[in-house]
Amino acid sequence: MEKSNSLSELTLRDLARSLFRQKYVIIITFIIITTGTFVGLKMQTPVYEARVKMYIKGVSQTAGITYQGIGSFQIHFTQMEIVKSEPVLKRAVTTLKLDERPLDYEKNYSSSIKKFFINIMTREETKKLDKLDPDMRKEILQYNALEKLKENIETELIEHTDIFYIIVRDYDPYMAVAIANVVSRAYTIFDQQQQLSELALKYGHLHPTVQQLQDNILIMDQNLSGARLPDLEAIGTASVKIIEQATTDRLPVGKSKKLIFIMALFVSGFLGIALALFFDMIDQTFKSPDDLLTYANIPVLGSIPKRRFREKPFVKDIKEPTRYTAFYEDLADQIFIFMKTQNLKTIIIASPLQRENNATIVPNLGYIFSQILHHKTLIIDCNLRNPVYHTLLGIKSEFGLANLIEGETNANIVQKIDINLNAISSGNSTMNPVTLMDKCIINEILKEIKEDYEVVLLDCTNIKNFSDILAMSSHADGVIIVVNEGRDRKQVVKSAITPLKYNKVNIIGGVLNNRTFKIPEVIYKRI
Repeated sequence: MEKSNSLSELTLRDLARSLFRQKYVIIITFIIITTGTFVGLKMQTPVYEARVKMYIKGVSQTAGITYQGIGSFQIHFTQMEIVKSEPVLKRAVTTLKLDERPLDYEKNYSSSIKKFFINIMTREETKKLDKLDPDMRKEILQYNALEKLKENIETELIEHTDIFYIIVRDYDPYMAVAIANVVSRAYTIFDQQQQLSELALKYGHLHPTVQQLQDNILIMDQNLSGARLPDLEAIGTASVKIIEQATTDRLPVGKSKKLIFIMALFVSGFLGIALALFFDMIDQTFKSPDDLLTYANIPVLGSIPKRRFREKPFVKDIKEPTRYTAFYEDLADQIFIFMKTQNLKTIIIASPLQRENNATIVPNLGYIFSQILHHKTLIIDCNLRNPVYHTLLGIKSEFGLANLIEGETNANIVQKIDINLNAISSGNSTMNPVTLMDKCIINEILKEIKEDYEVVLLDCTNIKNFSDILAMSSHADGVIIVVNEGRDRKQVVKSAITPLKYNKVNIIGGVLNNRTFKIPEVIYKRI
């Protein structure tokens, strides 16, 4: 019966195991988001804002002509659009010489990262401008300055009033104030020019009112600057009034970069955890010994931990006890208990998929059975398609299991490895391995071998074709399935062992190889 994996049954350890298993997803997500946020913030040059408060009087000497038939609501938006019109902004550009700013003006206020890109863009733009004649160059620079200023100007209406703000942004707070003052005054000049045009059309250019208006415009144009003026002088005679000159709080526009970065830290953490849980959920490989019971429906005999850095693969070569050797001893004890209780002697150690790190499992178990548990043990290399023992154990490969099945006899077929430990290599044969393993003579061979040994381990962990294991399993007392953590997919393993179950092969249990312990011990003990 398969074990339920509902969310309600998840423990804190399960969640912690998932997070530590996918820790690189969390780390990479954290690095990408925080680095991206940091670079993004560095690419944003601080911008300061200045505001001028304007009052739309709406009644002038030409009110009947200018505003006739227009509701107050439309007047507000009409006047706010006039602020961003070319005649107004061009006068501001000319007055403040914004078109003479260096192309890399922003570089004086930007970060070193942004400066690098500004330099690149400036070089490219300079090359293009250098190809133009002076008049065309001046025209383009003026146009660019006008467009840039237009991008940095906004208007904002105060609801239920005839007042709106002219908002100007610049990298320099004092320059933002100067630009806002000049734009607002240029706007009032333009308003008076409208009145002048209408009055001159109505009364003629020699009318005293027209003459006075011309003088006012001339004086304002000559004295146009960003400096602060007396309030009465700033108000002027136009139908739109400057009721508050430019002010700034000298704080960069937008949220604090520190606050944004702190928020990015939290977001990266939450997103990293969410992605880690998601990737762990869709990961279809075996992750823990419990998965053997849950998905393969076979009991768990034990596990073999992943070797640590520079830890030797063979137990016999490890001088001092380690976690690696301790797990092998526990596994051998568990297997022997099953063998005694079920009266088994010949056990196939099989893997549904060929893995290099499976090759040392049977030799290590053989060593534990013979040297630690003191049982007379024989290990047989059944990997007829891909023999490995003669290289791993340093034994002869000319004669072995294949030759024995074919009826050849040789005194060197059983080779001594250590006290209580012997081995039979795979041997050489031109016959198909499945044909060889189907031969009934194997039963007689194994029956004879049982008389001389307490434990017989048949290594099928490196077999490429699982049908070979199926053929061999009919001649052994039981089969132990080896599955690799993080590499063998659940569905593949389940499909591979289904024929064994269908043929009623005695599957003793499963072993999780290459096991990792993701949760640090100090944390594991506390959750």
